[in-house]
Amino acid sequence: ILLGAVLASCAPKPKEVPAEQLALKIVPKPVSVQAGEGYFEVTPETKIYLTNESADLQKAADYLQNLFAQSAGFSPA
Repeated sequence: ILLGAVLASCAPKPKEVPAEQLALKIVPKPVSVQAGEGYFEVTPETKIYLTNESADLQKAADYLQNLFAQSAGFSPA
């Protein structure tokens, strides 16, 4: 298994791939994905912004904060 992971990481990655070809667990699912350099790290300073004051959005943001608190030991602001 380790050898397979090493070989897979050496394979050239396509620049843009239709999202339905990837096993992404992102909501909403993007139409396409473009690989790039770098990473995104969630820290205690990471902010969760709501586009409006919807009770449903606030509930989702609270749920996300609780998930981080339980799994990472901190909540994004």
